[in-house]
Amino acid sequence: MKLLSSRPLKFFDKNMGKSDKETFTHGFHPWFASFHPQVPRTFIKQFTSQGDTVLDPFCGSGTTLVEAKLAGIESIGIDVNPLACLITKVKTTPINDEKLSSCANLLENISSNLNVLFGQTTLTKDKRALLEPKIPNFRNRDYWFKPHVLTELGTIKAHIDALKDNDLRDFCSVALSSIIVGVSNQQHETKYKRVDKKVGLYATYKKFETKLKQMIDKLKEFNKVASNRGCKVYCEDLRHCTSIENETADLIVTSPPYLNAWDYNLYQKFRFYWLGFDRLKFRSVEIGAHLKHAYIKDSVKIYIEDMRLCLHQMYQMLRRGGHCSIVVGEAVVQGERVDVGKILRDVATDLGFISEKIYTRKIFGPHFSQSRSIGNKIERIIVLRKP
Repeated sequence: MKLLSSRPLKFFDKNMGKSDKETFTHGFHPWFASFHPQVPRTFIKQFTSQGDTVLDPFCGSGTTLVEAKLAGIESIGIDVNPLACLITKVKTTPINDEKLSSCANLLENISSNLNVLFGQTTLTKDKRALLEPKIPNFRNRDYWFKPHVLTELGTIKAHIDALKDNDLRDFCSVALSSIIVGVSNQQHETKYKRVDKKVGLYATYKKFETKLKQMIDKLKEFNKVASNRGCKVYCEDLRHCTSIENETADLIVTSPPYLNAWDYNLYQKFRFYWLGFDRLKFRSVEIGAHLKHAYIKDSVKIYIEDMRLCLHQMYQMLRRGGHCSIVVGEAVVQGERVDVGKILRDVATDLGFISEKIYTRKIFGPHFSQSRSIGNKIERIIVLRKP
């Protein structure tokens, strides 16, 4: 464990760009509001030594844990979202080249299966691997997906589920999940509105094929440079988490749910249906969601109490002398700005943390809590220490 130096931390240098978020396994899956890899990278470099453990108790798509693997540091992730846990597990789990090469057979079998289903039997090399499409049944399914898209997604899903290796099955499931919104009639990742997309026959399969091959190449690059340090992921509600013992982590780097910002259960609902996750269960425990906080009384108070429980758990999980770094944006609730960063800092110090530094930067792009018309949006990086 390293001590805080007097020199300022540099998170957003001139070389930091979008491409950094696509390196190694970082770009495996779309994930709105994931923080830039340079943020956890900076804190890991500044505050950890060999043998230390970094914890991200809101691990999301796993950015902190990927950076920990690259830095040779043990890591732990917690998230109540099962999709987040799956993505994080896949992004940090090495798979050898022999297993990855078997994906060629998977793609060939899916292609042959689709040729039969679409009447192109002359293009089919082998009919022995034909499977019935696995298409989930959910409300307004045919409103959001074209019939041939359902068939293609269902066929891909059936062949992935037939894989015997758990790691490879999860790997391919993330590739499938990553394309679902793109081939649906949902406008885009952060706009839950129906548009009639022109997704042609075989386009869904082609997107999956392209994505899977890209992920294979990226994982091979990751395998060459990533350490073999342990990485554990727990799908639990941090407020009531029991899997992590007290004083386990030397460093916490995380970005908790923003207040009144996004509804992951809404924008990711189709992925939940296709992967077999319980969306209603997740919705009932999601913190900060717009649909939960935009119109109810005492929404800020409810959010603060949820985060107080989370910060208490984080304090317990952190070793004495360890640092806790939190990235969070301000919010607008019922027309009023809320400086969430300063609120969380105050709650944290009330629980026993020492506040060492708050960094502020401007952010761009609309979300429910900060519309396009609101200027000077800010995000805070709070550095705390457990005495």
